[in-house]
Amino acid sequence: MVVSARTDGSPPPGGVIGRVLTSTIAGLEGTTDRHTVWWPAEAWGRASVLDGAVSALLQPGTDDPRWPGWRRITRNDVFTLGNDSLDLFLGAMAWGFGGTGYGAWRTARILEKAGGRQQVRNAVDTVRDEATISVAAAFRAWSWGGRAKLPGLGTAFASKVAYFAAYDREAGTGPLIADMNTAWSLWALAGVWDSRRTADHYADYVTWAEHQAIDLDCRSDDVERALFDLGPRIRSVFKSLQ
Repeated sequence: MVVSARTDGSPPPGGVIGRVLTSTIAGLEGTTDRHTVWWPAEAWGRASVLDGAVSALLQPGTDDPRWPGWRRITRNDVFTLGNDSLDLFLGAMAWGFGGTGYGAWRTARILEKAGGRQQVRNAVDTVRDEATISVAAAFRAWSWGGRAKLPGLGTAFASKVAYFAAYDREAGTGPLIADMNTAWSLWALAGVWDSRRTADHYADYVTWAEHQAIDLDCRSDDVERALFDLGPRIRSVFKSLQ
């Protein structure tokens, strides 16, 4: 119903957006803070990606003997890495790539192209500072020509770094992750395309999520997580209608 209405150029019927988000959030496993992924920590260690990391959360090891070399990391874990900007960056990358086989290689390339780990720390600090001005300012900082642009780091992962660096979990406000899945869901529910394209589109996305969170008595990152979960289904329905 939501996708077909949007495809026809109409907004979803009244009340549908809230019901869709509520049912999706209710169906997610655990809280958003406990949103967990597994990542191949030993492979990242062999690729020297974790060199310079301080936190024990980012050391090679095994969290379950059934999965040697793999560790699990939650959103809450990444937030706790905020005292060291390099650790936070590496944690965001590990959480974001999860079990994707090329995650270590991609992260290593970003570190190399940045010119070193201190440059990455500086970029994270800059995004955090810009986010105190506005989420649009943070977007401009991590984008091409911005003071915190890291070559090879697009919006999907730059927004993850910004989220973990600057999101206020107590207030439920701040930068949110913006990727293909959330973009498709935002289009279907709010008519905004593409939230990854410009600072203004990104700011509209964050504002919309915050308003929905107020209505649903949750945090805006709960809404973001629901949008991420909905994204593949929305794309599938959209393609079936073409």
